[in-house]
Amino acid sequence: MQPWLTATVTSPWGPEAIRLEDGRVISADYVIPAVDMSLLFNKLIPNKYMPKEYKAAYSNAKDYPAISGFQIAYSVSMDYDRGETVFVDIDPIKVGNRTFDRMYVKAYGYDPIFIKDGRQVIQTDISQTDIDYEFWKGLSEEEYRAEKEKLIAAITERIVKSFPELEGDLEFLDCWTPLTYERYCNAYHGSYMSFVSTPAAKRINFKGRLKGIKNIYPAGQWTGSTGGLPVAAASGKFAVQRLLKDQRRDINI
Repeated sequence: MQPWLTATVTSPWGPEAIRLEDGRVISADYVIPAVDMSLLFNKLIPNKYMPKEYKAAYSNAKDYPAISGFQIAYSVSMDYDRGETVFVDIDPIKVGNRTFDRMYVKAYGYDPIFIKDGRQVIQTDISQTDIDYEFWKGLSEEEYRAEKEKLIAAITERIVKSFPELEGDLEFLDCWTPLTYERYCNAYHGSYMSFVSTPAAKRINFKGRLKGIKNIYPAGQWTGSTGGLPVAAASGKFAVQRLLKDQRRDINI
């Protein structure tokens, strides 16, 4: 759970402090929030500071869909060597609000750092979008757990059917859904990337500064299209460089 509660805006300059959930107040001259954009503008600071490009995207899920996934990870022996990422046709399976007849299996044994006691991790990711998020969000806690158990069994069966050598070798590790990303990361619709590009969508050109507020420099996956971990990592450096530039200091870091 994020420890942030609110940003205390008391002047045109911007926030003077961050109030945490436990009541502590952290004073700051500058703030670099790396949280989800929907959390930033709907909880930490007033929504009026959200750039118009983001407001348009959040109000139009058809043209600016969010991407997430139903994912399962297993442990298998190093004997599995079909390739790093293999796509296979499968018996149709409904995940979320859509039905799929194709999936992939990704193996992580290509790097020794991912191998322990002669075993490696394999994983599959069934793509989920906004309409699938609504499916998961509409389930009760009991229904949610039952749906996950059902899908674990069904997907495991399909993996073994596609890769018979894994019979008796698959060790289930964990599975997660769009709600997992929402719960742990406050991610909008459980998205682990920024908005997906579509032909009807305009490119979001975020310049790293907020109109009307001077000391916040947002970072994170939502600052780039279609952002993910690489974009998020680079955005932190860019945020610091913008801060340094505004202070007329050397930005070479």
